[in-house]
Amino acid sequence: MNSWYSFSPNGRWLVFSSKARSPYTQMYLTHLDDNGNSSPPILIDNATASNRAVNLPEFVNIAGDGIAEIQVPAVQQYKLMDEAMQLEEKGDNDQALGLWKQAVAMDPENAKAQNGLGISFYVHGDTQAAFEHLRHAVQINPLSVDNHYVLGKFLLEQDHADQAVAEFQTTVSIRQHYVPGEEGLGSAYQALGDDSAALAHWRRAHTIDPSSVSATTGLAWLLATAPDASVRNGAEALSLAENANRLAPADDPDVFDALGAAWAENGQFTNAIASAKRALDLAVARNNAKMAAAIRGRLQLYEAKKPFRETQANSATHKVVASMPAVRGQP
Repeated sequence: MNSWYSFSPNGRWLVFSSKARSPYTQMYLTHLDDNGNSSPPILIDNATASNRAVNLPEFVNIAGDGIAEIQVPAVQQYKLMDEAMQLEEKGDNDQALGLWKQAVAMDPENAKAQNGLGISFYVHGDTQAAFEHLRHAVQINPLSVDNHYVLGKFLLEQDHADQAVAEFQTTVSIRQHYVPGEEGLGSAYQALGDDSAALAHWRRAHTIDPSSVSATTGLAWLLATAPDASVRNGAEALSLAENANRLAPADDPDVFDALGAAWAENGQFTNAIASAKRALDLAVARNNAKMAAAIRGRLQLYEAKKPFRETQANSATHKVVASMPAVRGQP
């Protein structure tokens, strides 16, 4: 795929960028004869870093020693964003926030920078600032699936499931077969108490990718805990939860929590208690007090030989969010 190009001042040379040999555009040069025929293009190697694109190659009609310095603000901005994400991977969200602020200051109309700053503010607990920047990112680039997904996930976590539905619907309209978007819709409808709609989207997510731990766990949870008996299916829930347990790492509390709920729905409370205790230990090890408290409540039910039933009041704060893929910077 060839994109930008430029002619030399005398019209005899053409410089252009191409992805013919790389996922990033590289710079090529070709000569044009008197009849307009071009020579085989020559790659101008080492024109940029290995993970950077050559987007706007230009000829400059001055001597080679006439350039003292070339300022490329966009390169510096993306360097800041890369550094910020690396810091987040290391858990240094405080320093990352400062770099995201610098990146946005360099170009406030960069959607990726606005999205990154929004996520960083959210991780720091400043939801108002987070949503301002996340919405700005969507306005700048309304076709970005990532921007809509992040906004939808955070809206859901803040109990705005009705608004989250619109964002998740946009993701699957832009990108068909987008599993996180389908999971988001399942989660949002579940939070709104519409288990039938939630089931349709959880099934779609699982059908698209049967190996997805989050889709498998989310579907198993709904089938095991839905208040509507017509939605529940204990046998299928248990089969799915066991499959999620095979697919997931051994320290995933969500999977053991879903497995416990599925065992309980099938009346096998000894197994339900064992799974819930394992989920509780893992939640405590992760310092997730909110999840641990929720699991303790379910454990009491299982010990009383009662299954757990999800309600609209508690769905938006536990499995609905926990089963969805994490966003950068979040645990």
